[in-house]
Amino acid sequence: MGARLSRMAPMELRREETVRAEIYNMLLESDASVHSHRALRRELCITRMAILILALLLCSTFCLLFFIQQRPACNEKGHIAMANAELPVRVDAQVAAREASPEKPPSASLSISCPAISAPDPGYIKWEMKRGLVGFSLGTDNESLVVHQDGTYRISVQVTYRGRDDVSCEEQIVLSNELERYTEGYVRALTVLELYETIYCSSFTWRKSMYSEEVLTLGKGDTLKLQSNSRSLLDCDRNVGAKTFLTVHYEPTG
Repeated sequence: MGARLSRMAPMELRREETVRAEIYNMLLESDASVHSHRALRRELCITRMAILILALLLCSTFCLLFFIQQRPACNEKGHIAMANAELPVRVDAQVAAREASPEKPPSASLSISCPAISAPDPGYIKWEMKRGLVGFSLGTDNESLVVHQDGTYRISVQVTYRGRDDVSCEEQIVLSNELERYTEGYVRALTVLELYETIYCSSFTWRKSMYSEEVLTLGKGDTLKLQSNSRSLLDCDRNVGAKTFLTVHYEPTG
């Protein structure tokens, strides 16, 4: 019995050591798991903190950029408001200056001076002013339009003829009109615009209007005169300003 007990004691001791070793290993594994879990949580906290800091930095950057962009707009609005506040004064000053020294482009508007029935043919048409002349003058002969400023001008001419019961009507009548330009350096006049029309008539009740326009460069001192080969047939019956006229208007080239 004693021998059996003596044999069992070492076995119990080995079993206890095995159990202790297993318990120790379990404790070690548990401790390693705890350390790993703590490390994982620490890394997760660090990652979350980094994300939060990055988000704050991005938000701060966007706010700063928005403020920088809005500041010039606010300044511009302030300048516009100030400009609008000063605008009436400036506009009033400009209007006053314009009224004090008006600058109108050169223009002339002439209508036929009637009666022209007794005028010999051919000859120049006589004019009278429909409106005030700007940059032009009408010669003392009432035939010449004098240019006072170099430039490019749009010239419009209309001439109206009609039949007369005291003028015999042949098989055909050729109506001829030439706008002549007298300029320094030329002995003879230059024809710058022509209007021709042939009338086939059998009675005196006919009426014919001819219109043409041209853009020309004119110099200071140039003179324009309109010659007609049938002045005795010019229409001088009511509203003559809308039937036979000469207009010249300055054409800006800029």
